[in-house]
Parts: sequence; C-alpha cells; structure tokens
Amino acid sequence: MHALFSNHVFIAAPEVPQEVKCIVVACGGSVVCCLTPEVTHGLVVGQQQDCASCVAQLRGLRLPVLCTSWVRASVAAGRALPMKPPHVVFDPLVFESLHFTTTMVPRSVRRRVAAVVQFFGGTYSPHLTTSTNVIVRGGAERIGEDEISAPGKIPGSGKDDTCIEGVEYAATGFPGHSAKLVEATRRAIPCVTVSWLQECINTSRLVPRS
Repeated sequence: MHALFSNHVFIAAPEVPQEVKCIVVACGGSVVCCLTPEVTHGLVVGQQQDCASCVAQLRGLRLPVLCTSWVRASVAAGRALPMKPPHVVFDPLVFESLHFTTTMVPRSVRRRVAAVVQFFGGTYSPHLTTSTNVIVRGGAERIGEDEISAPGKIPGSGKDDTCIEGVEYAATGFPGHSAKLVEATRRAIPCVTVSWLQECINTSRLVPRS
C-alpha cells in the first residue's frame, strides 16, 4: 500500500481535505499546491465549479483530473483503480480502446473528427475494418465545422474515405444510407453522431447513445 500512488504528483484544489492529502503521501504519492512540471494529476473534491479555472488549465496540459473519491476507492481496493467515471473530472484518454470510422460526414468535418478521436486516445481509420467498433455518421443531422472542438487539423489524404475494406462500394438501395453504414449495421457496430463525440469530451465519459 505504501507504493500505491508512487510516481503520482497531485496538484490539489484548496477544498481537498487534509486527510486525503495525507493518504496520498502515505501511499507513496506527492501533493503540491502550485502547478509545476512534475505534476501528473489534478485532485478535486468533486464536480464543483470552484476550481473550474484550475481544471481548465490541467485540461489544456492533458493531465487527468480526479475526484478525492478515487483516492479513497483505490485505497479500499488495494490498487490504483482505472481513472474512469465516476471518479474522473477530466479524462484525456476518454476514447481509449475505441476504433472509429466515419460515413456520410463532410470531408472537412471528417478530418476534425479523426484529429479529435486520436487526441483523446482512440484510433481512426477512413475504412471499416475488423477492428472498427464505433462509426460516426452524418446525414441524419446537419454538421457544421464548429460543432466539435478539435485540437488541430490533420492533412487530408486525398483518398476517397468512403470505401470499405472487403466491401465493394455500390448503391445500397436504401436512401440516405451508405454501403459502409449498411455493413456496420449488419455487424452491430454502434452508430453515433458528431454531437455524441462532443458530449463525451465535455463530460469525460462515454455517454449512452440516444
């Protein structure tokens, strides 16, 4: 237990109880009150707005921001728990383990989706592959370039991103449906929208699909 939080340097919000700080130190971690290059995580009491500016700064540095409940739960479990809901305020890897592709999305927005997905820990392919487990679709909603916050743009490949690996691209016979979407539906791959991506980023969790 004494090394439970080794290599963890927390910047703690003023509201964090001294008891929690002592637990972190007793378990091998460090707690500081000022942001330094050594800081690896943020620590707050909960989803309160009092430390919004601090959280925003840590988000910009891509540092996880955890609730004090994570410290207590990890100690109770005898191991450092995954930094996931309900104990996380900001998760820079919210799309970790997810493999995305897109269909019926404008090229300019598609590039922003690819950049955002990869920035937050996921992978992106313009093709529907055996690894794909999420498909982002357009068509059903109006998508503007300002509807998703991207850290930057990636250069376009110049290739036609609508082709499907192992599936011939052709008219599907279903108005408003691409061949990629039909194949994804056949394989029971979850279909989401650009606004779903934005909501996941804002809440640092994979929200239920509507």
